[in-house]
Amino acid sequence: LLPSILIAIFSLFLLNVGLQKYFEKKIKSVVNRSAELAKSYLEQTRNTVEADILLMLIDIHTHIQQFEDKDLSNLIINSRNAKIEVIVAAGTTIEDSKKCVKLANEVKEVYAAVGIHPQNIKDDKTDDYLNLFKELLKCKKTIMISEIGLDIQDNCIPIKIQKKIFSDQINLAKEVNKPIAFH
Repeated sequence: LLPSILIAIFSLFLLNVGLQKYFEKKIKSVVNRSAELAKSYLEQTRNTVEADILLMLIDIHTHIQQFEDKDLSNLIINSRNAKIEVIVAAGTTIEDSKKCVKLANEVKEVYAAVGIHPQNIKDDKTDDYLNLFKELLKCKKTIMISEIGLDIQDNCIPIKIQKKIFSDQINLAKEVNKPIAFH
């Protein structure tokens, strides 16, 4: 029972991450249902060995920094109710990465990931972005490089540019000894 419930909870949260921009209403429903499932399970197992074995719940890939304040507050409350102890806010641009670090400094459960998503390479001026990311990575709550990768579609940035930014970010991760979350 425990593995099935955990898989369901993690699946719902992963679904939340991948669809948030397109299905915001559905996501709120998924988050609320996930919180209900986690809370129900924890209440049922509170006095059992299984409850003691239950590991920390972590949402390792979100874009909560992109939510409006009122929605962000609800998401944090729902996450706390679901016993989510760590929420990783994954940056997609330079400015978005700054928001992740700011949010990580404001909310106990939030940790930051900085990076440039391949579809967002042209969103910000990328001159000296590696030095900026090095500064953001000095924050104790900036724990990884994300969301980086390659995106090969008709309407994307030329692959040569993507490969350069991607390679630079991988090298930065190696230099500062941080993990990477790939797009």
